Amino acid sequence: ARRPPLRDEAAYLLKGRAVDEARSIYEALLDDQDDWASYEGYVKCSQTLSVEDDALRKLDALADQRPKHRGPRLASLLLVDGEALKDRILRYVETHSTSPSLFDDLEASLRRVQSLPLIVEGSPRKQASLLCMRRFLRDDVPVDQCLSIIKGDDVSAASDAACVLACTLQDAGNNIDACRILYSAHARDEGNARVTLAFVDALQRIGAGEAALRTYASLGVKQIQLDSLGHLITPWAASSGFWAEVSLHCRNVLHVHDGCRRDSREFAHRALDCFNGARAAEIWQFQRDRLDRSTTKLWARCELIGLDLVLQCHSAAKVVELLPQWETGPRLDDVSDDETFERVFGSLNIDVRARPAWTHTTSDEERSTRQKFVFRNSSAYHLATRELLAALLTDRQANAPLVDRVLASIRGAISDKLEQTCVDAVLSAYEAASAFKSDRDTSAALFDVVSEKIADVSALVAKLETASTVDACALRLRSAAVVLERTAPLLVVLCFADDSTKKTKKKGKKGKREKEQEPAW
Repeated sequence: ARRPPLRDEAAYLLKGRAVDEARSIYEALLDDQDDWASYEGYVKCSQTLSVEDDALRKLDALADQRPKHRGPRLASLLLVDGEALKDRILRYVETHSTSPSLFDDLEASLRRVQSLPLIVEGSPRKQASLLCMRRFLRDDVPVDQCLSIIKGDDVSAASDAACVLACTLQDAGNNIDACRILYSAHARDEGNARVTLAFVDALQRIGAGEAALRTYASLGVKQIQLDSLGHLITPWAASSGFWAEVSLHCRNVLHVHDGCRRDSREFAHRALDCFNGARAAEIWQFQRDRLDRSTTKLWARCELIGLDLVLQCHSAAKVVELLPQWETGPRLDDVSDDETFERVFGSLNIDVRARPAWTHTTSDEERSTRQKFVFRNSSAYHLATRELLAALLTDRQANAPLVDRVLASIRGAISDKLEQTCVDAVLSAYEAASAFKSDRDTSAALFDVVSEKIADVSALVAKLETASTVDACALRLRSAAVVLERTAPLLVVLCFADDSTKKTKKKGKKGKREKEQEPAW
C-alpha cells in the first residue's frame, strides 16, 4: 500500500487532534518548498497550541532566508493584528510588488484592516495592484493613472487597470464607456479570464446578450467547472430570451453530474484495490455531500421545466407528454423549508471568487447566500408550476396549502413590477381553470379576472420607454423575454380550458346544431 503524502498525513493528524505531531510534520515541510497549504497548516497548529510567537520567529527567519518565497510573509500575516498587520502588509507590497497576484495574496488580510495608506506609485504592475487594493478599501481611484497604465506596455497591469476603471465607470452609470474600455482590454489580452468575465458582465448590462454569450464561450468552461462557474450566465441569459442556450447549459450540467457519479464509484474502488481506504472514503464523502447535494444541479433540473414550457409546450397535450419526465426530478417538499433544503440540496459549489473581490461591496458569504436564495426560489417556482399543471391536466392531487405557501413566498421576493404582474396573471389562470374543471358555470367571473391581469401586463409593456437609447432598448428586450417566459404556463392553462369546451361531434341524423356559447376568456 502506498503511503499518503506527508502533507495529507499531517492533515489527517490535525483532524484527529494530534496537533503536536501534525505541527512537527508541517514544520519539516516548510524547509522543502513554498507550499501554502503547509504554511497554513503550520499556523493553524501553532494557534491551537498557543505558540504564535515561536511560529512568528520561525516564519520571519524563513522569510529572510528565502526573499523570493511568498509563503513565510503571507503566513505571518495570519498571526498579527492592528498596526503590526498594516506594517507587514506594506512590507509585503514592497517585497512582492512585481507579482500579478499581489492583491489576491493580500485580500484576506485587507479585510481585517479598516484603512491603509496606499500611494499609487512605482512600476505599472505595482500601480495596478495598488489600484485594486484602493478600490477594495473604498478609496478613490485616480482615473488618470488608470489610463496611463492601460496605454503602457505591461499587458497584465493594463488588464487589471482596465477592470478597475470599468468598475468605477459602471458605479457612475457609464456602462457604454465601461464596455469600450473592456473591449479594448479583451482584444489585447484575450487569454485573461478576469478581463473576459468583466467584459461579459459589461455586455449583459447594456443588453448585448448574444455578444456576452459569445464572449463567455471563449472562457472554455467545461466538465466540473460547469457546476462551479455555470452560474455566471444564469442570472441574465434566461431573462434575456436565450432559452435554447440556457437549456443546453442545464443539460450539460446534468450530464457532468451523471459522469461524476459513475467516475466516483470507479475511483473509489481503485483506491480500495490499493488498500487506501481513507482516499476511498474521501471520494465517496465528496460525492455524497458535495455533488449529490449540489444546488446548481437542482437548479438545472428544475430550470428545464420552465424552459420546456417556453420552447415546446404550446398545448396541454404536450405538457401531459412531458410530465413523466419532469416528475423524475426533485420534490417540492425538498425545497419548501430551510431545514429540508439544506439537508437535501444545501451544497453550493459555485466559485463566488471568479470575479475579483474589489468588484463587489459584499462579502463572499453574502454573495453565496444570495446565489443560493436565487437558485432555490427559481427551483421552487418551477416545481410548484409542475405540481399545478399535473393537478390540472391529470387526476393527480396537488398539496394545495404547500403550493400556495411556496408561490406566495416567491411572489413576495420578486422586486420587478412586470414580473410580479405576469406571475399574478398565471396564478389567476390556475384558479380559473381549476374552477372551470369542476364547475363551468361559476368560472366566468374568474376568467374575467384573468383578462384583467393580462390587461395589466399589456399596460405595463405599453408604458416602457420608446426611445432608441441603449438602456431603453435593453429594457424592452428584457421585458419581452420576461413576459414570454413567465406567461408560458398561462398559455397552457388557456389551451386546456379551450380544449375542454370542444364538443365531440355526434354520429346520427344530421340536424341544426345549437350555437355554442362563447368561452369566458
